[in-house]
Amino acid sequence: SLLYTIKFECSMASQQESVTNGEESKAKVFTLEEVAKHATADDMWLVIHNKIYDVTSFVDEHPGGVEVLLETAGMESTYAFEDVGHSLDARDLLSQYYIAELHKDDHTQGFSVSIKIYLCYDLIVYLLQFAIYRWSNSCTFFKKNGE
Repeated sequence: SLLYTIKFECSMASQQESVTNGEESKAKVFTLEEVAKHATADDMWLVIHNKIYDVTSFVDEHPGGVEVLLETAGMESTYAFEDVGHSLDARDLLSQYYIAELHKDDHTQGFSVSIKIYLCYDLIVYLLQFAIYRWSNSCTFFKKNGE
């Protein structure tokens, strides 16, 4: 969970730096209106953290099925993506489908706040799991007969 926090915050910082250092002009840029034209299983774009991903070739492989992806296809999908709690592997896989930046006029505000909430949630869950594990190992109620 801590590794996830550090890696994710660092990756978000580097993505933001690339946009603010003037490299945005090198990347393709689309508006939400243009993204909305790609909302079918045969042509699917998602906007996650102001980045646009063409996930058309991944639709059939998605563990949650095509229906889940269709719910936010062609639109802002950050909340749905984060709400599921995707693994680091899923986040790394997502980078393969990056195609463009979202136009700055369509950027969502405050996504870093929601990310921190998710990261805090992960830390709390981890600490609770550790506490329960430690408690169950020290409690005679959970020990097998003969131990």
